[in-house]
Amino acid sequence: MAETVPPLTQVEQLSALLQKVALTAESANQKVNWESILKLLGTDEHSPGDVLNGVGEDTLKELLEFLDIWISGRNTMIPTKWEADYTDLVYCSTVEEVQAKVKECLSNGSILRIAGAQHSTPEAVFAPEGEKAIRVKLEGDLRAIEWLGKDPVNDTITLRVGAGCNLGIDPSDPNSNASNSLTRQLDARGYALPILGGMSHQTIGGYMSTSTAGGSIDFGCADSILAIELVDGQGQVRKLDKVANPDEFNAAVVSMGLFGVFTHITITAGKKYLVKGKEETVLRPNSIITSGTAFLDAVHQNHYVHNVWFAAEFVNSVLQWTGNQVAEDPGNPVVPYVHPLESRNMNYAAATTFLATAWLTYDNAPQLAALIFNIIQPVGSVQNFCDHWYRALPNDDLALIDVVIRVQFTEIWIDLEDAQKVFDTLTTLFKNDLFAAGNFGVEIYPGKKSPFWMSMSYGRDVIRIDPYWWEYNVIGDLDEYFEKFWKVLLPFESARLHWGKHWPAVGKTYGSRKAIGPGFVEESYPKFGEWKALRAQFDPKNVFVTKYWNDLLGFEAE
Repeated sequence: MAETVPPLTQVEQLSALLQKVALTAESANQKVNWESILKLLGTDEHSPGDVLNGVGEDTLKELLEFLDIWISGRNTMIPTKWEADYTDLVYCSTVEEVQAKVKECLSNGSILRIAGAQHSTPEAVFAPEGEKAIRVKLEGDLRAIEWLGKDPVNDTITLRVGAGCNLGIDPSDPNSNASNSLTRQLDARGYALPILGGMSHQTIGGYMSTSTAGGSIDFGCADSILAIELVDGQGQVRKLDKVANPDEFNAAVVSMGLFGVFTHITITAGKKYLVKGKEETVLRPNSIITSGTAFLDAVHQNHYVHNVWFAAEFVNSVLQWTGNQVAEDPGNPVVPYVHPLESRNMNYAAATTFLATAWLTYDNAPQLAALIFNIIQPVGSVQNFCDHWYRALPNDDLALIDVVIRVQFTEIWIDLEDAQKVFDTLTTLFKNDLFAAGNFGVEIYPGKKSPFWMSMSYGRDVIRIDPYWWEYNVIGDLDEYFEKFWKVLLPFESARLHWGKHWPAVGKTYGSRKAIGPGFVEESYPKFGEWKALRAQFDPKNVFVTKYWNDLLGFEAE
């Protein structure tokens, strides 16, 4: 008679499942010492180690079932493909077609809004359902590039770019590809932009109009822009030049689609380069965000800096990334940057982790949550890279951020000189509120002082704080989560919010600041009054104004 094999204990089952997660990570070239990690679970059901303290039998059972479903690929909650909202879009390929649509809106009282890559929140892009509105997407000539000429002395090139041209590749747009992207076309001719954000899906028009930026105080998008062309709210074409029309230019560049429809942007680009740098995961006390001084030193010593702080209890690690421009020559061989989530398997392993850690955190099992998280993002992992500018700077393009790791943001910009106060504030927040750390990370990086009146970095270098909210979270609420950060960071006198990301509801107050709405914006932006007056000249009938922007900025009196 065959010997009966006793069933695996819950701890043994959990060990086996976590081993699968770890091996998935290893298959994507992640160095995971899962044997030592799994020892934390213990070998005896009655002495499972500190990591299981406080974890009830029911919680373990549910987690086992949950992880098994996810690791086996039987969960279908996350789509295999995501597409932007192209419902009822009107495509315009020429300036004349844009003019005709604006005049149509003038005659029938419709609102006109532009759809770029739709990376901003829906309310920032479109009119709400029920409002009479036209959604326009730029195509054809309005995505094309005209090469105007080279400056051999400064080794730069000037080009006129259709505002609908994507910086990189937008995976949700079937018409977007490498051959028609701005970055690849520039690189093929030997040139480069000095800065890009963490991803490059955006159109150049959308990137500019929301003041999106990369992690640098040395380079900003304002360094590249020479002139803009737009169709205003009366259907007239206007060209605003950085030198000839400085006030109108600096007012209109960052205008959230409220001055008119950008049709072309004239930019300058310099010689292409590589970004040489280092990425590593360290404990926060050993990181460049351990203090304001350490952060400022890193920002001043490197062209590019960004960090993701995983602040959960028993984790408290930082994925820190620093890089510098170097010449593309034999002395700097290309070493490709490898994203932690570059493989499809790793993206789904990370998704499993986000769900499990959220669940366990709310079930008061933070040590087990931390164990699972550290398998995916182990402290001590390090890589050196020397990669092409269009890969290294927007490196989140290399992960499945359009499908699996879809993230919602609020983004708070504060005077760089207040970095230490920001870190003190966040440290206190995470200490006092276990849930503020969330199940993902908080990105912290710098931004360069901007001349654009409504840029979040107008007049000063900034530190930027981006709490991540994973779009497929099954526990918690996005606004409640962001509210934790708004409560402690918006009372900073210099705090400003990214125009394309999530904002608190109009009317809410934080500290001694004026209520969210026109008063808050007015005290945040010294040129706001002049900006509104100019905007009224460009769009006297409010063709581009939705209820969202009217409530936030107050155009009713115009």
